[in-house]
Amino acid sequence: AQVAVTVPLSMGLKLPADGVEANQANYELSIGPYSAVTWSSVFSVVSMSAVAPLFTGVKVNDLAPKGAASTYTIATIPEFSAVYLEFQELTTVTATILATGDLISLRQGSAAWGCYATRNDSASTSRTGDLSLTLIAGSSPVSSQLTADFSGIDAATPGGTNFSLCYVGQEITAAGPDSETAITFHLQSKVTSVQLNSNGVSTSRILQAPRNDFSVLLFGDNIADTDAVSFIPDAEDCPTQAATALDLTHTSAVTVASSVGSFVWPNCKPTTSGVPIVMDSAECPTIGFYRLCYNDGTTIETGISAYIQQVTTIELTAAAHLAEPTFTGTAQQYQAFGANFVHEVFEPFNVTVLLKDSNGVACCEGTKVFISMTKAGVDASSDLYNSDSSNANADKIVLADSSGVVTFQNYTIRNTAGKYFYFTVSVASANLTIPSTAAGVANVGFTVRPSKLTQTTTLASEYIVGADGDNAAAVLPSSILVEAQDRYGTVLPGLVTADDYHCEAMLMTAGSGLDSYNGAVASPPDSDYGGVQGAVTSTDLTPSTVQSGSTNVIFNLGVATLSSLKVVKQAGMYFSIKYTLTEHAGTTGAAVVGTPLSTTSDNAAVTSPTSYTTVAFSTTFIVSPARMKISWGSTPTDYTSTTFPFVARLDGVVSTAPSADAPNVDGLPSSLTVTLLDADGATLTSAACTSCFVARLVKCDDSTP
Repeated sequence: AQVAVTVPLSMGLKLPADGVEANQANYELSIGPYSAVTWSSVFSVVSMSAVAPLFTGVKVNDLAPKGAASTYTIATIPEFSAVYLEFQELTTVTATILATGDLISLRQGSAAWGCYATRNDSASTSRTGDLSLTLIAGSSPVSSQLTADFSGIDAATPGGTNFSLCYVGQEITAAGPDSETAITFHLQSKVTSVQLNSNGVSTSRILQAPRNDFSVLLFGDNIADTDAVSFIPDAEDCPTQAATALDLTHTSAVTVASSVGSFVWPNCKPTTSGVPIVMDSAECPTIGFYRLCYNDGTTIETGISAYIQQVTTIELTAAAHLAEPTFTGTAQQYQAFGANFVHEVFEPFNVTVLLKDSNGVACCEGTKVFISMTKAGVDASSDLYNSDSSNANADKIVLADSSGVVTFQNYTIRNTAGKYFYFTVSVASANLTIPSTAAGVANVGFTVRPSKLTQTTTLASEYIVGADGDNAAAVLPSSILVEAQDRYGTVLPGLVTADDYHCEAMLMTAGSGLDSYNGAVASPPDSDYGGVQGAVTSTDLTPSTVQSGSTNVIFNLGVATLSSLKVVKQAGMYFSIKYTLTEHAGTTGAAVVGTPLSTTSDNAAVTSPTSYTTVAFSTTFIVSPARMKISWGSTPTDYTSTTFPFVARLDGVVSTAPSADAPNVDGLPSSLTVTLLDADGATLTSAACTSCFVARLVKCDDSTP
């Protein structure tokens, strides 16, 4: 009778690793005592079932399995010092055959039973030594792996030659690794390794490529400029798909130049619309595994793999103002652009970020990292300049270094000022907002202040009270323009009404509020110009609102326009107007008016040392009264046309009668008082000076004494 017997794996019965075909009547399995090459058979069993092959496939440098038992395709490997192989086992039971310590070897040729025939050969250019496998814990299907040096065996020609994979379990090493596996490796030396962007690190396994343009430096035998190279998806085959046209999963076949293949996705660049402007991930290559194909007249597999990787997170590591010895001011080292941070226009700065993968590990060398700028919810990237003074978006892309670090160095913000600025640092499908609280919000961000204010309207050297239609005032130009400027004197058109930056005008005079000067022509901010709204009262410059911290004069397109300014109740020689930026955005709104001698605007709510904007001073001008009058006596009595003295006796003694404080007396009155008047005869009550009048005796006509 026929009896079916199951032989468990635990019996350790070993058959060739490539299996035995089913239903082969000529195969006979004998079981019984064996001695001196003679069977003393107790009984015989005819094998009518198949023995499954040990390996179902092999991964080369993590590329998809090739060489599965169902196809027997050839797996290509490069002639390189570090090639990763992973073998998958076919088993239908819970136990496994593969184990750590099992041995494999590659032997030139692929003839049937070649492994057994060469089991005792030594390692050479046509045979590797025995290579030990390591079981991959938890793998499914069960797999073993090793990283092998295949640089010592010979591909014979650059196109390559075949090697058989031989296997033996660790407990049968005495007989040599002689089991056939039916897997053939094609060893090629045309391309043995590559470097990403010529970075000096050669590899054949999983070249970590960025998700944008990159290049590979090729190493191998006779790399020629007429050859072509391409990357295709792992699941595809080079002979049929290496020349696929450029798309998001194919590089197309590019011509080698000086051993370099350069792969470009022209539309993988910053977007042209939307807020914020970011890298256009929809036009960048697809994440995943790729295989390298090479063509020197014949398209070959190389066994070299690449992985286009995705940046998961971008971290801000430093934002620093640069110390500029040619510029004055306090440098702020590694000061983050926080929500209440004030940055000076045109002040150089660095921003440094770190790229990380999904495991939180620094990654992604060669990744294009782009920085853009937004103001109040609107793109303002055209006002952000790189170290070469370019504001083109294409010029604000920096490649990550080997540590995943990217530094935007010596950048400047130009042509604008105001509030609610933020940066967006982006790669394909990931970005970082600085400050982070500004993400998607129009009214959050850091502040950019002007460097200085400058009056651009020219003032006359003298203004006369009553001369221009207002009897009580000296009328200044109908519009006085004050520009918010950078340190080089360029107006900032990006400072607009919505920023709510105000300009205050303060009337100044010299000599502690007295219109006098002890030297040459005064020039503010000379130290003698100390009187502001002390003796010069807040109503001497009209309209009065311009002399208030809550002035309603607002900068638009970088210009503040002060209209219909007039000087009232004043006359004198040395006047100037001081213009102050009274408000910084992003604060509580409380403005601090500059003190008389201060040359900067200040806001108490901003703690940054750079929260000052240099004030502007007008040139000095004279305010002349419309007319004057003279009074006499210790209790002044106005002279009139009828009371003006017509007798002044020489050598008269004022102590004699009539009273010294009467007209037509001996000598002159005890005092003469001069009063400055507007055109209506009203006294210019704020005019104040010392030693600013002289009295001269003038002979009115050429009469004979």
